[in-house]
Amino acid sequence: MQAWINQKIMHAPEEQEEEVDLEQVEVIQKKFDDIRADMKANEVRLAEMNEIAVQLRTLGETEAAMKIETQLAEVNKKWNELQDTTNEKVDNFERKHEVQRFTRDIEETKDWILEKDEALSIGDLGKDLRTVQALQRKHEGLERDLAALGDKVNQMNVGANSLTTGHPDSGITIQEGITEINEEWVQLNTKASLRKEKLLDSYDLQRFLSDYRDLMSWINSMKGLIDSDELAIDVTGAEALLERHQEHRTEIDARAATFQA
Repeated sequence: MQAWINQKIMHAPEEQEEEVDLEQVEVIQKKFDDIRADMKANEVRLAEMNEIAVQLRTLGETEAAMKIETQLAEVNKKWNELQDTTNEKVDNFERKHEVQRFTRDIEETKDWILEKDEALSIGDLGKDLRTVQALQRKHEGLERDLAALGDKVNQMNVGANSLTTGHPDSGITIQEGITEINEEWVQLNTKASLRKEKLLDSYDLQRFLSDYRDLMSWINSMKGLIDSDELAIDVTGAEALLERHQEHRTEIDARAATFQA
C-alpha cells in the first residue's frame, strides 16, 4: 500500500497552465479520473487493513501488533495526503480549464445550430398532400431537436454568467461567445417558424387542389350520368327517371353544401 501511494504521488499530473489545448486537458482529466478510480478501489483494501489492526489490538499489546499499528498509521497519513493533494489538484485543474471547456461547448453548439440551419434551408415544400405531410412530420422531428437545443442554450447562458463571475479576466471572451450563440439561436427559431408557416400554406394549397380535382372529377361523372338519361316512353319509365333524377339532385345538394362550408 505504501509503495502504491508513493507511486501515485510521484505520477500525479502537475498543474497545467491555461495555454494547454483541449486534447491535453482531456488527457490530464483522464489521469485524474484514473487516480480517483484506483483510490476508490484501494479504499476498501485500506479499510480491511484497519479492521485487521483493530482485531490484532484485541489480542494484546504485542510487539508485532504495535509495529503493525505504527506502520498502518503511516499508511493512513500518506493516504490522507494523497487524497488531499489529488482533490486540490483536481479542483485547481477544473477552475483553470472551465473557460476552455465552455469555449468548446460554444463551438459544438454552433455546429449543431449550423446543422439544423442547413436542414431548414431546404426549399422543397411538397408537390402533393402526401409529400407535404411527410415534410411536416420531418419538421416536427426537427422542432423536437430544437427544443433540446434550446435547453442546452439556456444552460450555457447560466454557465456563462457563473464563469464571468469566477473568471473576470475572461469575461469579455465568455460574453462574446454566448452573445453569438443567442443571436444564432434566435435566427434559427425564426427560420424554423417561417418554414412551419410555409409548410402550412403549402398544405392548404395542396388540400385545395386535391379537393378541386376530386370535385371536378365528380362533376364530370355526374354530368355523364345526367346526360345519359333518355326520355321515358311510358309512365313507369318516367317515374323511374324522376326518382333517379331526385337522387342526383340530393347528391348535388349535399356536395354543394360541403363545398360552401
